[in-house]
Amino acid sequence: MAGIIKFGGSRLAFAVITLVAISMVTFLATNVVPADPARVALGKFATPAQIEAYNEQQGLEEPAVKRYVIWVGDAIRGDWGTSVLSKQQVTDMVGPRIGRSLILALAAMLLAIPIAFLLGVYTAQRIGRPSDLAISTVTLVVNSLPEFVVGIALIFVFAVQLGILPIESSGASMGSGIAQIKAYLLPMLTLTIVLVPYIARMVRASVRDISSQPFVRSAALRGVPHRGLVWRHVVPNASLPVVNVIALTMAELIAGVVIIETVFSFPGIGQLLVSSVGSKDIPVVQIITLVIGLGFVVFNLLADLAVLALNPRLRSR
Repeated sequence: MAGIIKFGGSRLAFAVITLVAISMVTFLATNVVPADPARVALGKFATPAQIEAYNEQQGLEEPAVKRYVIWVGDAIRGDWGTSVLSKQQVTDMVGPRIGRSLILALAAMLLAIPIAFLLGVYTAQRIGRPSDLAISTVTLVVNSLPEFVVGIALIFVFAVQLGILPIESSGASMGSGIAQIKAYLLPMLTLTIVLVPYIARMVRASVRDISSQPFVRSAALRGVPHRGLVWRHVVPNASLPVVNVIALTMAELIAGVVIIETVFSFPGIGQLLVSSVGSKDIPVVQIITLVIGLGFVVFNLLADLAVLALNPRLRSR
């Protein structure tokens, strides 16, 4: 137990250090590196009065270190500032979009994981057979396709040809009931198709490696049924390296849905990030970057703890 607490404490400390580093890089990139943050945010046609008002609002007259400490403190307290363009509170802009992006990412992951495991385990037991070659070829081709290509193909099939789903997904925020569910379906299906090949290939490789281990052969010689051998012995052990892949993929989804949300006009955090970068809305960009960084750190930490829980040998150390 002491070892587990020590491991968890060390990982938590590393996570905090990583978050501090992310916050420092974000602040430097948006406040210190540009020669004039106000000019960058407001554009070259901003008047001196507008620049002065922006400097006063953002506290740009203060030293950079003091501004950083104030900014981090406000972010921790939930005071995320005000958008330069819309004059809305960043909390009101980002909060609902985080929820929608998380729902989209979690739904796609919950659908992709069982499909990927079934395909990975199935092909790992049929190495070199026609079914393995066919599935591996398809997954390799799909894995090489950009997200927007998959998204456009699904729009063409389900929205243009069949007409059963909406072309764009703005109804995820404005619709209700069936319309809102339909707005999630195409982006979720796109993410699922993008995720399955990568995870399935990892599962296939891991199951193939574990299947050649001595304890698997010993269990087979003792007469353990094949299905029980695969799902009770091979798959749990093969899941250990895949857990980290899934966790990092989940974290990447929070940021990687940017392309999918842009293709489908889905009102999530990715679409807001693209529009905020284009309009140089620095307070919004800062907070979204922090949120994405937090997602990476949290899911990586959860992956480490999950591997510890699944692997008795690590717990014994």
